[in-house]
Amino acid sequence: MPTGINELDQKLNGLAEGELITFIATPGTGKTAMMLTALINLVFNLQHTCVFVSYEMTEKQLLRRILSSLTCIESWRLGTQQLQEHEQVILQTFTEKIYNALNENKIIFVDGIKKDTDQLHAQIMVLQKKHNVKAVFIDYLNKIPCRNRRANKNQKLAAASDGLKNIALKLQLPVVTAAQVDKESGKTPQPPNLYSIRDASEVGDDSHKVISIFRPALHGIEDFEGIQGDELKDLAIFSVVKNRDGATDRINACFD
Repeated sequence: MPTGINELDQKLNGLAEGELITFIATPGTGKTAMMLTALINLVFNLQHTCVFVSYEMTEKQLLRRILSSLTCIESWRLGTQQLQEHEQVILQTFTEKIYNALNENKIIFVDGIKKDTDQLHAQIMVLQKKHNVKAVFIDYLNKIPCRNRRANKNQKLAAASDGLKNIALKLQLPVVTAAQVDKESGKTPQPPNLYSIRDASEVGDDSHKVISIFRPALHGIEDFEGIQGDELKDLAIFSVVKNRDGATDRINACFD
């Protein structure tokens, strides 16, 4: 199943059943936006049913981001009096599409707060049987709680990663998640790698595919390989740093 970013899909061969796909990046780089991009493509272009588990954002906040992405209207302008007439028409059209998708259970939001991977597994299994779920998005890995309260950060993240891998394998669904890179890697003005994942390298071991996201402009870089100005501002570099079934590579994309 495609993510909606053509060049990335060519490298990954889409999102495959039974795979754990992990995006890694520093905070605020676009991990959630990338997952929402894939969800939008699967739901609105392919009419698949998707589950989105959030440990950080409310359903209202997520819907606002989806609406902003679909309409190409900045999130802060939605619901204000600053929209032009044609924008209001676009807003109404996509608001109805989102409403219909929710009514038809094409988008199923799950509040992840306090849910460990065993609880998620049970809930997703029920949803899969009831609604024919095709993909699961979990935002994000570092926030998933662990039943072992004595576990350190490394052990908690390793348990969460292993749990998501099991969900993907046992339910034969693509499970897409995100992980933050460690502080030191975040200070380095270059794309993260498998060793950059905060608190645990096991995440890279459990994942079938790992894709790092790097935004040069967010690191104060004014010239990246000859790219400058507005083009650099929107530049996102997707590096496929692990791919069990294919090659690793780098893709430059516009990610506004």
